[in-house]
Amino acid sequence: MFRTKQLIILGGPSCVGKSTLLARIQRGDCPHLCAQLGIDQPASWEHIGANRIPAICQPVVERLFVHQDIYGLFLDVKSQANLREIITESDRCTTVTLYASMTALKLRLRQRLSSKIREYWLHRSDLFGHIRRIPEVGRIQLAKRRVYSDTSRLMQVYDLWFEQIVISGTSCHFAINTTEPDVSEAHPLVIDDVKRWLVESAATKQQPASHRQRMTGP
Repeated sequence: MFRTKQLIILGGPSCVGKSTLLARIQRGDCPHLCAQLGIDQPASWEHIGANRIPAICQPVVERLFVHQDIYGLFLDVKSQANLREIITESDRCTTVTLYASMTALKLRLRQRLSSKIREYWLHRSDLFGHIRRIPEVGRIQLAKRRVYSDTSRLMQVYDLWFEQIVISGTSCHFAINTTEPDVSEAHPLVIDDVKRWLVESAATKQQPASHRQRMTGP
């Protein structure tokens, strides 16, 4: 395993906004958030998905973002081991837990599936290959939707994530509510507060403000 001098792990379920937030950070759109997380020169940071950790060959990485799909972490014991090892082999590690209302997660999941279908249609040169992939993509999206429709199952996914970062001994933890996509501030992670908010937002079926505006009009 390589060594990382400065490591930030963005963890959350699929469609919670990890890639979107990372793109905003690297464009310099979130100076206050960067200051909170100790990010200097955000464009200079390398970034990978957690599933690509074994592919890194260089012995030392100066600054690295890792975005971890905690739904995938829940299903894969090897991913759990990789996560613990990369944290152990870092000089400084900060974890950032992203969470959003279940309504927002299901909405984004549906939008992502529609986007993939449009992408497959636009790249018709490999239409047969894309058609073969649609059932598998649909199966994965359906499995995630079931998790996002069941508070107890989503809690299980988050509980494993919290367990992993606590076991790894990381001392610097933040949390960001990404129900609204233009988030620009983190707060210290309090696990019980995050879990309580997720349960309460599920009970009220909280939607992103932007979606509510589209539904109700100006």
